[in-house]
Amino acid sequence: MSSTDIVGLALSYVYVFSVIALSELLQRGLHVPVSSTRKFVHIAVGMWAFGTVLLFQTWYVAVIPPVSFVLINYISYRQDVFKAMESADKRNLGTVYFPISFALIIALYWAKPAAIVAGLMTMTWGDALASLVGQKWGKHHFSTFRNTAFATPYMCSGWPVD
Repeated sequence: MSSTDIVGLALSYVYVFSVIALSELLQRGLHVPVSSTRKFVHIAVGMWAFGTVLLFQTWYVAVIPPVSFVLINYISYRQDVFKAMESADKRNLGTVYFPISFALIIALYWAKPAAIVAGLMTMTWGDALASLVGQKWGKHHFSTFRNTAFATPYMCSGWPVD
């Protein structure tokens, strides 16, 4: 493990825990709705894709933070530790699935940093935008699980990063 990897690890945890702390302050202090603080965490953590490809030298160290957040987020999901990022819908395991996806993208595409950023930006912004659009206009279902208002912005978010 290089000194750059150690710096990357330290900055990753400082960054993500700072994002979570800020979201808790927004939710508790300013009464920002959890739906908004949850999206804030999702987008801010997803933007760490740039830090990941710039700071880490090895993929197996770069996946340590997202893999550890699978466990941390699962504990938070079960115990409601980080209330500002937990959905009221207890079937929603998005906070657990997101770091799994983050780690898989890093591991699979480490040799192509642009692909890591493109994949994570699509996942980060596409999911957040699709959720917002789906809440506002999501009435036209084309399957039991998704609707056009959800799927369209998610698909479109990938075109600018390709």
